[in-house]
Amino acid sequence: MEIVKVMQAFFINMDVRMYYEETDKPSSARTSNLNEELGEVSTILSDKTGTLTRNEMEFFKCSIAGVSYGTGVTEVQKAVPERAGKKLSSKEEEIFCSTLQKGFNLRDHRLENLRWQEDQRRYMIQRFLEILALCHTVVVEGEPNGGDIKYVGESPDEAAFVLAAKQLGVFFYRRSVTSLFIRFYQLNGGHDDGIYELLNTIDFSSTRKRMSVIVRDPSGQILLLCKGADNVIFERLCPEVEDWRDTTLKHMKEYGEAGLRTLALAYSILDEESYLEWQNRWINAKQSIMNSDKQNQILEVLAEEIEKNLILVGATAIEDKLQAGVPQTIHNLANAGIKIWVLTGDKMETAINIGYACNILQHNMSKHIIRLEDNSTLNAETLGGKSLNEVFASFVSEQIKAGQGALDAAIVHKEENSHAIIIDGMSLGLVFLDNDLKQMFLTLALQCDSVICCRVSPKQKALVTELVRHDGHKICLAIGDGANDVGMIQKANIGVGISGVEGQQASMAADFSIAQFRFLEQLLLVHGGWCYNRISFMVKYFFYKNFVFGFSIFFCNALTMFSGQSAFQDWFLSLYNVLFTALPVGVVAVLDQDVKSINRLRFPALYMQGQRNQCFTAWKVTLWLVNGIIQALLCVSVVFLGYSKYTDRENGQMVDIYTVGTTMFTSIVLIVNLQMAITIQYWTWIHHVAIWGECFIWFMFLLLSGELPHGKMIELHKLFISVLAPTCSFYIIVIMGTVIALLPSFAAMSVFRNFFPEDYQIIQEIERNDQRHVSACTKKTSSELGLELTQPGINGSAASLGFKYAHSSGIFDSRHAIESEVESSREFDSKELIDARQLYGSYKSGSMPIENIQIRHGIFDSRHAIESEVESSREFDSKDLTDTRQLYGSHKSRSTPIENIHRRHDDSLSIASFRMIKTRSSSLCRRIFFSR
Repeated sequence: MEIVKVMQAFFINMDVRMYYEETDKPSSARTSNLNEELGEVSTILSDKTGTLTRNEMEFFKCSIAGVSYGTGVTEVQKAVPERAGKKLSSKEEEIFCSTLQKGFNLRDHRLENLRWQEDQRRYMIQRFLEILALCHTVVVEGEPNGGDIKYVGESPDEAAFVLAAKQLGVFFYRRSVTSLFIRFYQLNGGHDDGIYELLNTIDFSSTRKRMSVIVRDPSGQILLLCKGADNVIFERLCPEVEDWRDTTLKHMKEYGEAGLRTLALAYSILDEESYLEWQNRWINAKQSIMNSDKQNQILEVLAEEIEKNLILVGATAIEDKLQAGVPQTIHNLANAGIKIWVLTGDKMETAINIGYACNILQHNMSKHIIRLEDNSTLNAETLGGKSLNEVFASFVSEQIKAGQGALDAAIVHKEENSHAIIIDGMSLGLVFLDNDLKQMFLTLALQCDSVICCRVSPKQKALVTELVRHDGHKICLAIGDGANDVGMIQKANIGVGISGVEGQQASMAADFSIAQFRFLEQLLLVHGGWCYNRISFMVKYFFYKNFVFGFSIFFCNALTMFSGQSAFQDWFLSLYNVLFTALPVGVVAVLDQDVKSINRLRFPALYMQGQRNQCFTAWKVTLWLVNGIIQALLCVSVVFLGYSKYTDRENGQMVDIYTVGTTMFTSIVLIVNLQMAITIQYWTWIHHVAIWGECFIWFMFLLLSGELPHGKMIELHKLFISVLAPTCSFYIIVIMGTVIALLPSFAAMSVFRNFFPEDYQIIQEIERNDQRHVSACTKKTSSELGLELTQPGINGSAASLGFKYAHSSGIFDSRHAIESEVESSREFDSKELIDARQLYGSYKSGSMPIENIQIRHGIFDSRHAIESEVESSREFDSKDLTDTRQLYGSHKSRSTPIENIHRRHDDSLSIASFRMIKTRSSSLCRRIFFSR
């Protein structure tokens, strides 16, 4: 078992489909104990930044002194008209596709070329840029005068802020232990250098949600510069100062709705005397020797004391674009029955719009939002003598009950809309304080398809993961990319780390490591599904083959009146599991593919068999055990009956017990190995070597053991070559015993496959039918199909033939043909390719007969055209689609003609386009489903 799992992990590591060329990082399985659980995942808990997104921050917009700056369209804003079937204007599309500089994409003529220095708000704009250039822990790499300078920060946000300040005229170019060096560019072309003395740095933490630095500016003034989450900063603003907080809040909400990450910026001017007194206490707390938790508490109190009476300057808006393939991956994972939970520290508006952009949320979803009311509206009368936490808990409870009521009503009315929960961090914190509230939330959440938790801390991420794993009794997978996701990853059944920009902490703590979120689809749907099926089959087969062997010994003893005399030589008992039956099951458990990888991605609903544990049910295990008992009984009966009726020995002697036992063991070895051969559907040369090699090894063992000296193996000495091999009865009994024992199993498998097929067996027939038609296409001339075919190689030929069959059968939108072409074809001549969309449109409209469609070289790559066709072929014409199961059942019962059988458009399995079945005769349909 362990060897098999290690080999499975090896093939996961070697999968080129999960290799990210840009960073030269392959996938990595850091453990082999969880391979089968990859095929049973019910819930995915994911971080957002760096996991769903690229973690490549671009300074996109900002609000300064109540004025919003920046134009352009974000990725989320672009997705809104696309969902409505609209497109951006050519100018908007051009702006969207271009970037001014990596990390900086703010477009506004009022700030460009230092024009802001002529603005009446220039003092606040300069203060805003000062905070960006000074409030950070960024390290400068390179020479400032050389122009080749690089900012390296703890997070991509910090580097983007410093770069934005540089682009707008405030250049941070050097850092020392005690000083920060800034260069202010002037509108006349000159510049002034300023040295800011760095007095204190109050670091950012997930609890504080803000960062501050205290500096002395060139004029001698002590400034506290602070940036952080809006709710944290606005709580600490000076109430006596009339500013633009309402306007800034409005701008930040708009930025959040556009999918941008926002931070508020503020400052305060500190009195020299009060600062020095605070500084002494800060240094004493830093230098004192005490418990770290107690020290952190003291430092937190001192930070709260100094970070108050702030003056709001403005807000920043950073865009972090989604990784490639994230929306489609989430869509396929949802179709596989996996529920997606996103745990993010972003604002609720930002998280909701990101959810729409990456298909976590759909417009037809019923959304249940759980968030706390603004506590500023509460007063003594509202509290009614209750504590603030009790009132908040009642708010949260009412919202959860409302969501549960709506969900129950939808179930009663049989509404098919999916549901989603969006909950904020404060509400989630109260949920974990009350066990009843926690169970109410979990019950509601597990019934929803998507859950988004906003403004959550790393500790809350871990608590949510633990709740889903232990109380939800679901196999959950956590995926993240940073150190703040380590707790969540370690709490889940399966942890997956993204080896991205934020380092390797998550990858090192995880069970599996990948470079991009989209590789999760390959890891779960393909490798997870395969490993689950393989391990399930291996365990059942181990029980089966030992039942065959064990019960054959039992039945032999029954026929000898339980005398205790063994019919098998001792070496047979020792080597049965080690040498004679071990290799085939090991090979199958490592290499078997019930369905090709491309079809596992085409039909993600196949993954549900692992979630439901359909491959390892008590019924299926029982069938295998009963099969083993029946085969043992039949094998023993055939051998004993065969040898009891006659003898073909020259001297007329009857056979001895070891002759009977060796003949029986020969049948058992053949039965067990041939049972494997008739069960599996996926064959390679390795399978042939393993299965037929085991049979060969047995006969070689029998031959060689008989040649050993007489004292080594008395029972087997010359037994095969002198007693068994020369007689016909040995061969007749072995063949009859093997065939008769396998016949019930073969008959049962045929009945189940033809009359009660499982989903994967239907896909196997589709694959087999596709392969037959690909082979048939090679026999047709190019003039018959209107296609000119060459042989560019094995992969290229197969891909081209897939398109030949697609055209000739009228299945141009067959995902199999298109995706096979994307996978296999790599080289193309752009001058000799036809755009897939144009060709498809011409064929559908009837303006171009299929005979006139020429595809030169038979390669038809044009990756852009094909991938566009893959995207457009997501939606099928319901009139041209047929439910495979309905088609199969109706065709068998003859209750419905084959021409009138149609599938519903919302079929959960989505089994390809069946125009070819509809246009073929019923005899072809019989060949599709019944031929082996």
